[in-house]
Amino acid sequence: MNKLRQVLRLHSQGKGTKMIGGLLKMSRTTVKKYLIRLKESGLNIEELLELSDKDLSDLL
Repeated sequence: MNKLRQVLRLHSQGKGTKMIGGLLKMSRTTVKKYLIRLKESGLNIEELLELSDKDLSDLL
C-alpha cells in the first residue's frame, strides 16, 4: 500500500496530520499537502480509496 493511500485511510479514521506523519515517517507538511491536493480533486475519500495506486498518484 503506498503512502498516499495510507494517508487517506488514516485521515478517514480521524487521525491528525501530526499523528499521520509520525506513523508514516513523513513530515506533517507533506501529509497536509497530500490532503489539500486530494481535496481539490473533488472526490470523496471512498472514491479516492477505490482508485488504483497509479491513478491516485496521478492526482498529485
